[in-house]
Amino acid sequence: MFGSISIMLTQKSKKRSLIQPVIAIYNSIEDVPPAQWPQPSDGSSAFLSPEYLDAFENNSPQNITCRYVSVSIDGKYYCSAYIQLIDVEDNSIGNFLKSVPLNCPGKYVQKRVGDHTDCIKIRLLVCGNIFISGEHGFSFDKEMMKAADASDWLNKMIDTVIAEEESTDPVSMVLIKDFYESSVRYSAQLKKKHFNAFKVDPNMILDIDPSWKKFDDYLSSLSSKYRVRAKSILKKGTDVIQKQLDHKEIKANEDKIMQLYMVLHDKARFKPAAYSIETFLGLKKAFKDRFVFTGYFVGEELVAFKSYFIVGDKKDVEAHFVGFDNLLNKKHELYQNILYHYIAEAIELGSGKILFGRTALEIKSNVGAKPHELVCYIKHVNPVFNFIIKPFIKRMQSSTWVMRDPFKNVAPALS
Repeated sequence: MFGSISIMLTQKSKKRSLIQPVIAIYNSIEDVPPAQWPQPSDGSSAFLSPEYLDAFENNSPQNITCRYVSVSIDGKYYCSAYIQLIDVEDNSIGNFLKSVPLNCPGKYVQKRVGDHTDCIKIRLLVCGNIFISGEHGFSFDKEMMKAADASDWLNKMIDTVIAEEESTDPVSMVLIKDFYESSVRYSAQLKKKHFNAFKVDPNMILDIDPSWKKFDDYLSSLSSKYRVRAKSILKKGTDVIQKQLDHKEIKANEDKIMQLYMVLHDKARFKPAAYSIETFLGLKKAFKDRFVFTGYFVGEELVAFKSYFIVGDKKDVEAHFVGFDNLLNKKHELYQNILYHYIAEAIELGSGKILFGRTALEIKSNVGAKPHELVCYIKHVNPVFNFIIKPFIKRMQSSTWVMRDPFKNVAPALS
């Protein structure tokens, strides 16, 4: 399919007696008229910006195809959905389902699934970004549309993509990710469309205190126990040299970078897609200083890396992928040092917050990050299979972990 398709739908409006929203599907963000797509200046996600989507689209993993769905009225933006179509062709689906604890009759289904793990190959439609936590898949004009109508339009856009793909490469399952609690007022209505809701691990976010002008201010805000711990960790990392890598240096270290990246990727329970070095290179080329890629060296050897985006007017730090040598991690506390370096650099930038993502929850709470709950919705396109997977979805649980609070307990001021 090339170009776009358009579908006319009729809906009544208080503003107009009769309007005709148009749903259009585009294969490239370059083909989407700017007036029909949300812009960061309108308050939408930076990861829905044409700039980011173009960079990712042109450097995406081989098993991901992107679609851009726009609903417009008289050529003007109404709502939109960013879709990733992912061909999952390994046994990660089967292994994931087998890991979910079940009672009968789900246990019987689980055994049957396990017997055919290697045969599970699906085309997964993801509304959102499989690599980034948060609401980066759906946006709507809040002046034109009521929140109560949002889930209906989201469902219509997804159904339109499914219908369009049916003749060439049918979609098997749909995943809509990730909704914060503030969006439950419309996202919960997706259950009426036969989606199964489930909680995933929360996004760990650290709000940068305005009083922190330098990293030592952050350390001073920690309780004695955590301050001593932080200084001990930082001391173990003193032999490790940080260096921000440009496009050419990332390319020069590509083999080692991918080796370190795959150490963590291979640990994931569900891994439908993986970055290639081209993805990192494409993001660096497009965003330059707003995509920071730092190498960690012991002597001449690259032993770890971290990456992050600087987004929005508040220069929020959106932590992206990290990688490190498992054997050297304990000796140099590589991962823990990376977390503290995120904080130090965010303070230096004057950032409002750091979005750490959904892994290593307890460790991130040790440095002060707080959990922000996320809900996803999933369904199988086949109603029978959608019924079968329900026991799996109901038993899915986010990770069990202990929440830490490293900051001093400050007594309220006396009036």
